[in-house]
Amino acid sequence: MADTDEFDAFYRDTRQRLFTMLYALTGNVGDAQDVTQEAYARAWQRWRSVAGYTDPEAWVRTVARRIAISRWRRARNVLTAQR
Repeated sequence: MADTDEFDAFYRDTRQRLFTMLYALTGNVGDAQDVTQEAYARAWQRWRSVAGYTDPEAWVRTVARRIAISRWRRARNVLTAQR
């Protein structure tokens, strides 16, 4: 129960900053929302480890940035392959 409460507080305190960063990175609200959700889902799956980090928000930002870049690369590769 403590893990859930701690994660919930972390999510509430950091979600808007992460979304704003991802919106600036992707330029698309829907993509930013999807990546935000995926990054927090991954954080929740590893919360016992992530919570022990000096800056768990930095971990989530890094994961989110990597997800967004991976999606961009995949989309770029699809366009290249279609040409």
